[in-house]
Amino acid sequence: MPSSQSVIGYLHVPGVFIVPVAHLHKLCIATALYHIQVQAASQRGSSQIYRIISKERVMRRKSRVSRDSPTPLISLAAQELFTRSEPSLTASSNAQVENAMSEVDGMLKEQNHQDATRPATSRVVSASVMRSVVSNSDNSSSSSDATPWSSAIGHAGTGKSGRVIERLQGDIDKLRREKQVLKMRHEEAEKSKETLAARNQSLQDRNSIYEQTHEAHDRQLKRRERQVRDLQDELTKEKAKTAHAQSQAAAAAESEEIWRNEASQAKALAAQREAEYETIVACRKMDYDRHQGGLDKIRAQFNNLLRRTEDDAEKQKKLEIVAEQQRQTISTLEDLTRRLTTNFKTYRDQIDTAITELKAKAGSNDAAITQKVDEMTEVTGRMRWVMKVEDVVNHGQSALASQQSHPVNGHSEVSDQRSEKSGRRSPTKLIKHRRKDSTKVSK
Repeated sequence: MPSSQSVIGYLHVPGVFIVPVAHLHKLCIATALYHIQVQAASQRGSSQIYRIISKERVMRRKSRVSRDSPTPLISLAAQELFTRSEPSLTASSNAQVENAMSEVDGMLKEQNHQDATRPATSRVVSASVMRSVVSNSDNSSSSSDATPWSSAIGHAGTGKSGRVIERLQGDIDKLRREKQVLKMRHEEAEKSKETLAARNQSLQDRNSIYEQTHEAHDRQLKRRERQVRDLQDELTKEKAKTAHAQSQAAAAAESEEIWRNEASQAKALAAQREAEYETIVACRKMDYDRHQGGLDKIRAQFNNLLRRTEDDAEKQKKLEIVAEQQRQTISTLEDLTRRLTTNFKTYRDQIDTAITELKAKAGSNDAAITQKVDEMTEVTGRMRWVMKVEDVVNHGQSALASQQSHPVNGHSEVSDQRSEKSGRRSPTKLIKHRRKDSTKVSK
């Protein structure tokens, strides 16, 4: 436990440990300055960030060693970080430091308002820490004004354009930092909004649950009140009966036997009433159990029907999908049949035109063949006439030669030799050859 001089107040976290409020205040200020320093150093490079992180580790080590001392935990001077920086950067960083200080101080003031036993010296310590931080930031701004940082290359900073570029670059950096700050605030606001929305939803759910339980309790109380009224009515009746029995007993005190008979009758009637009451209660309980069982069955049937409807809806969706697929396939098949019919029609037209052309060519070929046959018959007739003339002229020489070579079949061999020597075909063979050529062309 720290000494009473260094402890300003304690913040108790349930189940964890007790934290001194002064140390918490210092740690909050140190973390705020650390985030601002890292944001400013990110504009100049990673080496400055590494130096800040190493110094922050040293600062944490020192804070662990000196937890009992009331001195501030901020060991990193602002002028070490903001050297060679622009005036706009130092001004914005000072404003951010003051904002962070005010937020931390406000948080601690709220904690001090909640804890009435905490002394008021924490505000003095926080104010002294804020004055030390502001003085350090002022010293850093004066040192940055003495040695301004320039991003110009070579002698570009001496001219007017270089100064304009430098000023514009400083404005750009300032706007970037402001944008980053606004972005962080926006993210924090979104997070707080989400948490509040979740909390509101949970409260609404709890409220609905409480309303349902309240309605159930109201119904139960009304039912109990009705039962109490019924029992009170029965009790009044029983009281009236007992009073009447007592009056009868007082009136019949003279005759002991009559009193005993009436007393026995009254006892029997009371036992009967009690038995009737017990039977009525048992019947009501049985009715309640029966109704509850019927409600459970109805609920189960309703759940089954709901499940069946959901299954039917899913099946209907699947059938709709299958029908859509079938419709698409039918449309594609119709397109294919349409294309096939068009192709078949074009093919048939082409075949018809080709057949007509072939028929025309075959007709022309038949006419040419008939013409050639006529010419050949005419030529054969002339050739026969010439052959007959030659036979008449050379009858003697041919007869002797035929008798010497083949006396029986001389005429046929001479005609064959003449046909072979002439290299021509007979008219019948020529007609057959022409017909074969015409059939080939038609095919």
